[in-house]
Amino acid sequence: MENIFEELGIPKKHLKKTVTENRYIALVHKQWLKSLIKHLQLTEFIEKSRLDAWPSTEEEIGLSWVKVFVTVLKKRDLKVIPLPRVRLSTKAEDPLMFSQLMQYISQMNYKNVWKDAYKKYSSTAEPYKGTQVTLVDYNDVLRDIIIRIHGCPIVNTCDPDLSLEASKQFDVNVNILPSVCAVETLNAFFLIHIPYFEHSLRDCVTFSPALLEKCYSKPLFIIYQLIKILKSLHDSSLTLGDINLSDIYMTEDMWIYIFPQISSNIYIQELPQFETKIANTVQDCRKLGHKFDNNWKCECCGLQTYDKVQISNESLENLCQLWIEGQISNFTYISALNQLSGRKLGDPNCHYVFPWVTDFASYCGKNWRDLKKSKYRLNKGDRQLDLTYDNSQTQVPHHVSDVLSPITYYVYMARRTPRSVLCKNVRTIWVPAEYPSSIQRMQEWTPDECIPEFYTDPSVFRSIHDDLDDLEVPPWSTGPEHFIERHRALLESSHVSDRLHHWIDLTFGYKLTGNAAVKSKNVCLHLADDHTHLTKSGLVQLFSHPHPPKNVSSLFWAKTPAKVFVNKPSKERARDRSSSSVTTQGTSKSDEDEHIGDDLATDSFNRSSLDLTKLLSRSRSSLHEEQSSKPSRSPSNQRSSSVGPKNPSFTSHVLQKTKSNQISVPLSTLSTGVIYLPKEYKPEQALDLLEKKHSFVSKTFHPERGKAYSSEPDEVRIKDTEEFAVQNAFTNFMFSETFKDFKPKLKATKSHTFPLDNQDMFLRSYQRSPSQKLESQVICNYSNIISIRRVRELQVLGCLLMEIFMVKQLRAMGANDSNLSFSKRLKSCLTILKSCKSDIPRCVFYIVNLLLQPDNTDLKNFSYPVVSDLGLPPPSAHMFLEPLLHCLIPFSRHFPSLYTLIYTLKDFQNIAAELNVLYHFDCNGEMCSEYENLEKTKILLAQNIAECKVKSCAKHLESLLGDLNTNTDEKIVNILVPHIKELIENPVTSVLVAWYLFEHISRVLGPTKTADCLLDSVLKLYENEPNDAHLPYIGKIAKLYHHSFLLRLMVRLGLKCFLDNFVTPLVEAVGGYKDYDKTEFILHTHSEKVSKRMSHLKTMYSENMDASVSDDSSASDKQPTLILVKKDVKSSSDEEIQFEFEEDKEDEQMKSLIEQLELNVASDLPFNHSTAEEALDATIAENIDQLRNIEELNLQLNEEVAGTNSGIVSPTIPIPSSYHQNVMNISCDIGSKKSESDSFLDKKSLNSQEFNADSSNSSVVSGSQRQSSKNKKPDTKISEMSADSVVWLSHRLGPVLTARYLSRNLLKMLTLCYVGKENLMQLLDEEAEELSDISIAACHIVGDQNAAKVMECLSSIAGNIEALYGEQLILFQYIPHMSELILLCKRKLTLNLEGGLISCLALLKHIIPYLSDAMLMDQLQDVILKNILHPTVRLLGSTKYTFPSGHIARNVLARKYLDALYVLSIRLGTDMTKKYLAVPALQRFFLIFDKVHLSDEFKNSVDKDDFIKCADNSHFVELRRDGTTTEWAVGGRPVQISHVHLKDSELADSLSPPVSTELAAGLPQESIINLALEELSVVFTPELAHTAYLPFLKHIGAESLEISLKNNGNIRDLCQNYEQEIRVTPNVVPQLTLSDFNERKTVTTSSSIGSNIALVGNRIDVQTENFDSLNSNLLSLVSNRMENNTRHLRGNWLAYWEHEIGRSEKDNMFNFKQIKLQTFTGHTHSVKCLYVLDNENSFMSGSRDKTVKLWSLRSQGDGFSTSNCQWTYSAHKKSILSLTFVESMRLVASCDSIVHIWDPFMGANLGNLESSRFSPVNVLKSMPAPSTLIFAATTDGTVKVIDTRLLSYIYELKICANPSGFIRCLAISPSGLWIAAGQSSGNITVLDTRTGLVISNWRAHESEVLQVVAYDNSTLISSGLDQNISAWNVSDGKFKFNMRGATEPVHCLNIYNNELISGTTANRIGVYTSIDRDASFSSTKLRSDAFKGLLTSMAVLPLNRLLLLGADTGNINLLC
Repeated sequence: MENIFEELGIPKKHLKKTVTENRYIALVHKQWLKSLIKHLQLTEFIEKSRLDAWPSTEEEIGLSWVKVFVTVLKKRDLKVIPLPRVRLSTKAEDPLMFSQLMQYISQMNYKNVWKDAYKKYSSTAEPYKGTQVTLVDYNDVLRDIIIRIHGCPIVNTCDPDLSLEASKQFDVNVNILPSVCAVETLNAFFLIHIPYFEHSLRDCVTFSPALLEKCYSKPLFIIYQLIKILKSLHDSSLTLGDINLSDIYMTEDMWIYIFPQISSNIYIQELPQFETKIANTVQDCRKLGHKFDNNWKCECCGLQTYDKVQISNESLENLCQLWIEGQISNFTYISALNQLSGRKLGDPNCHYVFPWVTDFASYCGKNWRDLKKSKYRLNKGDRQLDLTYDNSQTQVPHHVSDVLSPITYYVYMARRTPRSVLCKNVRTIWVPAEYPSSIQRMQEWTPDECIPEFYTDPSVFRSIHDDLDDLEVPPWSTGPEHFIERHRALLESSHVSDRLHHWIDLTFGYKLTGNAAVKSKNVCLHLADDHTHLTKSGLVQLFSHPHPPKNVSSLFWAKTPAKVFVNKPSKERARDRSSSSVTTQGTSKSDEDEHIGDDLATDSFNRSSLDLTKLLSRSRSSLHEEQSSKPSRSPSNQRSSSVGPKNPSFTSHVLQKTKSNQISVPLSTLSTGVIYLPKEYKPEQALDLLEKKHSFVSKTFHPERGKAYSSEPDEVRIKDTEEFAVQNAFTNFMFSETFKDFKPKLKATKSHTFPLDNQDMFLRSYQRSPSQKLESQVICNYSNIISIRRVRELQVLGCLLMEIFMVKQLRAMGANDSNLSFSKRLKSCLTILKSCKSDIPRCVFYIVNLLLQPDNTDLKNFSYPVVSDLGLPPPSAHMFLEPLLHCLIPFSRHFPSLYTLIYTLKDFQNIAAELNVLYHFDCNGEMCSEYENLEKTKILLAQNIAECKVKSCAKHLESLLGDLNTNTDEKIVNILVPHIKELIENPVTSVLVAWYLFEHISRVLGPTKTADCLLDSVLKLYENEPNDAHLPYIGKIAKLYHHSFLLRLMVRLGLKCFLDNFVTPLVEAVGGYKDYDKTEFILHTHSEKVSKRMSHLKTMYSENMDASVSDDSSASDKQPTLILVKKDVKSSSDEEIQFEFEEDKEDEQMKSLIEQLELNVASDLPFNHSTAEEALDATIAENIDQLRNIEELNLQLNEEVAGTNSGIVSPTIPIPSSYHQNVMNISCDIGSKKSESDSFLDKKSLNSQEFNADSSNSSVVSGSQRQSSKNKKPDTKISEMSADSVVWLSHRLGPVLTARYLSRNLLKMLTLCYVGKENLMQLLDEEAEELSDISIAACHIVGDQNAAKVMECLSSIAGNIEALYGEQLILFQYIPHMSELILLCKRKLTLNLEGGLISCLALLKHIIPYLSDAMLMDQLQDVILKNILHPTVRLLGSTKYTFPSGHIARNVLARKYLDALYVLSIRLGTDMTKKYLAVPALQRFFLIFDKVHLSDEFKNSVDKDDFIKCADNSHFVELRRDGTTTEWAVGGRPVQISHVHLKDSELADSLSPPVSTELAAGLPQESIINLALEELSVVFTPELAHTAYLPFLKHIGAESLEISLKNNGNIRDLCQNYEQEIRVTPNVVPQLTLSDFNERKTVTTSSSIGSNIALVGNRIDVQTENFDSLNSNLLSLVSNRMENNTRHLRGNWLAYWEHEIGRSEKDNMFNFKQIKLQTFTGHTHSVKCLYVLDNENSFMSGSRDKTVKLWSLRSQGDGFSTSNCQWTYSAHKKSILSLTFVESMRLVASCDSIVHIWDPFMGANLGNLESSRFSPVNVLKSMPAPSTLIFAATTDGTVKVIDTRLLSYIYELKICANPSGFIRCLAISPSGLWIAAGQSSGNITVLDTRTGLVISNWRAHESEVLQVVAYDNSTLISSGLDQNISAWNVSDGKFKFNMRGATEPVHCLNIYNNELISGTTANRIGVYTSIDRDASFSSTKLRSDAFKGLLTSMAVLPLNRLLLLGADTGNINLLC
């Protein structure tokens, strides 16, 4: 076959066969494919280098390569009947209405019945003459079919002018595997298909049956697609052909791709005559079969065989029969079983498996292996297997992992496998010694079975590697050939034959599953785990009943009588040899040796009685006895040389009698009258075997059913003459080297070497009319030919249905053989259909019977009844798809819309796949610019495809999910989810899908399922580093950080899941991690890309980075590279989408809505957008339809603002339109020179380029300034978006969750902002301008930019203008965080800690203004100075330390320290500064200068050159206010320690603790000090002295400074030096100079202490003119009054908060302290029920005062404040009995005996279930989302079910036959599968929620049941009036245990994690630490000051660990 590929130019190693003979997989280069598709040219094939093994993973294939399917269609010289004409349908047909359908059926039936009667009875009717048809050329028809089915271009290689373009006239069905082009060569057509799919439907039903078995909707959806294809092909007048499961490829998302059988459409006129003469050569054997002589050796080639019958294509039934009768060998039979179970030769994952039969200890087997146990069990031992089975937590319990693993296969075949393949699969490092050296060692080592090569192929012993020796054979063997011959003889020996059926049971049979598997320790992981992923290999169970043994010839059935010896009782002890009583006759030993081989050989098949008697008559020792002939082969000697000690798993054959040549019986004595029969004599044995065999055959193959069908003879099939082989299924010749020479050479000429599968060509006899002389005219019954083919189509469909649903039963019928002829398939399907009626699923029972007509036994003249039993016309694809006829196949009514949706997605996917090939470009380094343009176009197109794809998907999804019933249609959603998941994971569509589709799909999935299916995919969007695949498409990702999207995540995943997963990425985004516009991003480069990132929050504290010591090569050698603005892919217009608020319109709407809602709005919050959103709470996410307008305003680009042309707005989704052009119509010049100039920055203009980062609100700005102005369009950065979201979240979450999740992470993030050199680089002045705050040191670095947002979040949480939780947060969380970090630095300074140190000072400076005066003074000495500032200044001046980032870090730290100190000193005022700050803090700082700058005398003597020696180490960029930038070098050099002039002993203490040990180890102490000094000298320059000295001089005056500073003179000198130096430099004017202070006195400044100054501005400009007014301004900047303090933490709230944040993260026990936090007043009567929403910031209560109130949970006051409700529902007429919240619909149901259903967010009543027929309802419970059902218990003791979508009762469930009392309480399991009802009689009944049947019913309590709760899906906890709390097993109602401790009846029960919280009638709250017998219990009596009245209801807030308690007074208290 491969020879034909020479015409296409694809070499052999690039091809791989598939099971179907004319289909291949080829590995081709995209460039080759591109020229085929794009230019219709067949170019030179590009070969892949180093292609050792067929690549399986993507890395192995490589980027430029792609796998494709190639279908080969051979050309022929024939005339055939032309194709029928096409009826082109104009539009998509709508399904028929009922009346239309009835009309159609009646007309069709009438017509058909008439025709039928006419044929039967009309005598006048002339016999049908047929029509005259002009025959056409076979190849033309083939061309036509290709165009009709695939519509692809045909490239003609012989004559390029004949190439055909792609045809648009036919719609190509997406379910047909798309063909990108066809190539026509001299001999054939090649169809090339992309994409390539790994798995066919056959793999699915064979190896992953669980994928389809779990529910019927998946296989039905596959059938639905099949029928759709049939319909579309029939519409084009084509047929699908006899396809089988191997022709249907599928993906895990249940979408199928079919290879139609093209030849089935061709009707041939006559068959060509094949030349049948074959030259009679040596190849005779190979072609015509061998001629065997009497010894079963071939006369020509001497091949030995063990088969008496040569089989060719037998069914398994026949093979089984032949094997049992001993007609075929064990080898042949096992090969056949391997093939039928889907194993493939040479495939490492599923190579054929054979049993090991011996341990090779001796020549004749001896130590046989026990075939009743698997090799795995023998190797590992039973104990190990039991352990695996009992203790497998991660996996399903199993004993065996595999019978032959790929690794074992490679080890077996190591001698023949290339080294690269072995390194890849076995072990990466090549160690030849690791591969077993001998076959005995191999057998001993492996837990897996053997492979056929060890029985047939001597070459596997010979090594192809130089350093790996040949595999050794046992010592008794002369060489591999001899060993193979012997080994095979052992396999066929009678001992193995007798026991082989046990091995078959273990490997292919009934012991693979069920109890038999557990008993024989053979539970296999692959079969037990019910995996739902597709795979191409695995274990397959062929038989489900015990396999009968091979017939054993009994000695008593032989021709000659058996010799019976009578044992005389002898004195001597018999030897324990089985041949004890035989005297060995004196035959020479050599003679004996000679015979044994023969005996064994004869033994296995010569079972005729004659041979047997010969065998018996030789009186020799036992055949299997050890032969001690030659000394070298003595048993002991041989054992030691081969395998060492005996292997216990192989029973030595000394024990049993062997095939011995006599039978002994004890002596019979007449006296006792006992006749002894030989114990071998078992007369019933033959009968027994017959019975076993019969039962096996009848249960497995159902022969009696199959006989009924007279099958049509298989149409003539011309066999490829090569096919006949000597051995059967798989045999010796395949490996044996002797045959290699005889391989026939294939000739590639225009010939018939290609087998034509004629079973598909319909051969008809045509009559030639005599007048016609022309060849091309024939007369035939044309319509008949077509209709017969159509009938055949439907039979094929019937067979496919059976093969999908009845795969287990059909396996034994050979259904796994993909080359089975159709008639055989049909017959086996009919057989199973008749015999296994009860097993066929009801959903397909009717249709299968209809299609296959099992009662019609004459298969030759098959036809469908004219009118079916349901009164319908004969079946057709169109009919099955009519929705009104779903009685035929019960397709779900959602299939059509689901199909359309997925069809569209797949359509886009195919376009994208083609795009990928068409835009492939291999760049060699010279064509980069072209490549770049091509890439840009490709990305643009991909973005477009993605956008259209998501939009169309959203449109279809809305209609599909709109009428989806989540209670019953969960299966439909399951089919849909993989598609959505794939879209979310695909970088091109991910953001759009998350934004538009997540909400819809998660609503119907429910939180648990959403978390299972989609959580990981959505998280990837937040957590991914932007890799090359994502970068171009990431533009709109900022949307996902907007709080409206986060709100959807919270609602749809549940708050806990949200906090655990999404807070970390959100906080990282605040720190600027996700601002991808900073990432330099080039589409195409030839160097490795490294993504710049520091450590992440999650890993932050686990890593210790060691920085190199000599960190001199700082940024100064390489000018600090600026981080570029992202090169945008689109022309720069389409930036990130903004969230523009259009003020007036929107605010109006928002406000009116809020008034309407009145829910969850805290009146005290000033109105701005984030709170307005909060007010909407979940509304945006919920009522998408009502709020469509708002959403469009909010989340869509505003066209007016966007500029020139407004985009199209789709009716379903706001389309984000780009600024200058609409995305839908791409202008042509993208990627041309024009757009390039916009989108890429010029490197030269870098410095002048303004860095566009909008930080207009980076500092704390008042609320009114927040609103963005309309005309300005700032760039919304992700960091800004997420900062807003974090603030919004902190309002929502309450203090505890905010501290636990947000601020804790923000503080860690702050550290990360300063880690690493790149974050310590100086900023340009434009950027620095934006970071406006007080700074004297002018130190603005990159880290500040990242940290700005983090600071803003931290301060708004702790307190800014809308201060949230107050300064306590600073006191108990921020300041301790800083102290701890600095403590850690003392031990060792790592890169992370260095960042932490800098961040501490930045944070300190930032929070000083937020501390009140009292608090500041309180904390100043002990905390701020002692723990933060003093240790820092020590580190700063330390010479025992070097900083990981060198002098850069030290410089930044010095400047940050100065800033913090200065802000603090301004805040404290002059006097306080002198008192607290001057001496240690300032003094130590200035003393550091002395370490560097020596006394003047020394300085003058130093050369100027020396002085500027290290200038290159310290480039400084001075940022000036006037916008200029100056750069200069500052002198300074390392100085030996001896030169340092220590003025004061003081300096000695400021040396810091010892250096980190690693550094110290590497360096002598002195050089560390030198390095540290070098850092100091670079940092502490005159410029720094000047910067530091002057502000303090100005602030506290010269006298004070002189007193404080010990080196005042030195410092002044430095300042003067600096000023002189500056005068030399033009353009630099210092802000303040010393001279300013020489004349005037110190100005006295006010301090904030005791004064009350409001906030005036947020920026300082230091100007010398208005010098005096300066200080009061400054002060206002550093002291902030927090005006709005309603939510500040005080009193009890503070105590509770402190306790909670002090707990470790792992400690989540419920501690009940009885601290009252809040009281909710409003109800006037007792509170009956409480319900807390999942978001934990609101709850509902129902009371006896006939109202339901909604409350907001906010931390307010000091614990004794009272809150009022947000909204009251007052439509009830009686007191409220129960209320519940339906999560999926976001509705409330409450009852006062009548159920009301209403919307809490809109405050609207949706309906009351009021009617005199309905009995009163007293308990309500809602099912977990996504279900919309509510269970309502009525007073008659029944449970009614309400569907909230229909607002009505849908059914009623009886609890018991005669209800004895009414239902007190209900509990629903977490999974929603059962509901438990507790009754007043003390009984509990559990019902199944799906069927309504009673699962169990028991008497639980003596008196009435008060409360039941579901702990998990199997345990129920109940409490009764008898004061017991008991745990029960749900499935059988068995009592588990009592929870001890309750002293009164418990009427409130709540589950918190694994704890149980109970409330009793005597106001006791009990907490059980776990739910088991010995749980510890603590009980607290409620104090009257914390709780007044009697406890009536209770609810838990699990995340905040709070209790809500309702009292009979109408008050509700929040306690912790």
